Amino acid sequence: MSTVKTVALAIAAIGALAAAPASAHFKVLYSFCSNCAEGSNPNSLVADSRGNLFGTTSGGGIQNCGDEQPYGCGTLFELKQKKGGGYSYAVLYQFQDGSDGAFPSGPLVIDTSGNLYGTASVGGAANWGDVFELVRQNGAWSLKVLYSFCMTANCPDGADPEAGLTYAGQQTGTLYDGTSPLFGTAAVGGQGQSFDSGVAFELQPKNGNWNYQAIYYFCSEANCADGGIPQAPLVEDASGNLYGTTVISGGNVFELAPVKGGWSENVLHVFCSETNCSDGSAPYGLTIDSSGALYGLTNQGGHEPCSLTQYGCGVAFSLTSNGNAWHETILHAFCGPKKSSCGDGAAPESTPILDAGGNAFGTANQGGGSGSNGTLFELSGSKFQVLHRFCARTGCTDGAYPSGNLVPGAGGAIFGTALSDGANGGGVIYEYVP
Repeated sequence: MSTVKTVALAIAAIGALAAAPASAHFKVLYSFCSNCAEGSNPNSLVADSRGNLFGTTSGGGIQNCGDEQPYGCGTLFELKQKKGGGYSYAVLYQFQDGSDGAFPSGPLVIDTSGNLYGTASVGGAANWGDVFELVRQNGAWSLKVLYSFCMTANCPDGADPEAGLTYAGQQTGTLYDGTSPLFGTAAVGGQGQSFDSGVAFELQPKNGNWNYQAIYYFCSEANCADGGIPQAPLVEDASGNLYGTTVISGGNVFELAPVKGGWSENVLHVFCSETNCSDGSAPYGLTIDSSGALYGLTNQGGHEPCSLTQYGCGVAFSLTSNGNAWHETILHAFCGPKKSSCGDGAAPESTPILDAGGNAFGTANQGGGSGSNGTLFELSGSKFQVLHRFCARTGCTDGAYPSGNLVPGAGGAIFGTALSDGANGGGVIYEYVP
């Protein structure tokens, strides 16, 4: 079992960000309206090689999409750079009636031809979610369902694929080649001890079709010692190993290693193993540096109780291996017992990114001080700095409740989303520039 050690943050060079100086500023690029045709409540972003941003909204779009969703099943959009500066917003696809998917949430994948891949957490042929491709051809976009989950009783292939997809080279910014496997997770279903187990899966394109294969069933061990309910994206290292997190019973960090004839799972850290969950609880997505160290955030744990919840307000952590075992380091515990206003933020629901200077950037979904709803922050060595407090502007025009992933841009810029508020009430896409 991993132990917590206090050491300095040491991150090898990765990414294209620069350390953000005190002169950095925050700018809203687009404000969504609530329950509108262009979408509302934006999720994670992804950028193409020209700096255009693509993403999804979990609400809005076509009204009365499916029997249970009167306000729309979500959209896919592009925020395109304009000549001379600025961005233009365009809806690429509105989910139709649920059979094509609904409520996309994870980040999209872009291939070398400009096609987009993603997951919808519900909808599809069996209404338990699907994997889709949005194909661009002759200036128009069309959606193709690559796989629908839970087509047989008890969902042995999984259900609720809310985390998005990953592929070899994604961490270095390489676009998807369109021929190698895509990997993902389904939060529930599978062949574990209960429906709240989950599956890690592989989708391999072949002869115009996509072949699905479950590569690991969670909760396969007694008392779910191997973890259950994977809700965050996987990350793949240069050797083809996959890393991810689960949230059941505090959660864990796991590794899936390819072996002859299949995959083997190794639990790297079990959260809530320290007194009062001081090592964190309910982890989100991971990022990996060139030395193989892992970095992430937890939604709960840390200082317990904190001023916002009795379950702790989360931690930033790293995991490093000495060749025999993995050791966790707490880089920051949010909203400590003396931070009654939680000025540093609380309850992260995001995946951190790393820059070439050894700094980490992330968001906290809540907190930030009186009247604030979340923070954008930087970790540089042992120094924690809030870069922006959301809902700090009159009427929360800068957005509230940031989550998902951050995207690096030219000149050290950072792009992200906030789920709600903004000038039109439905969330924002923002840019933070040093």
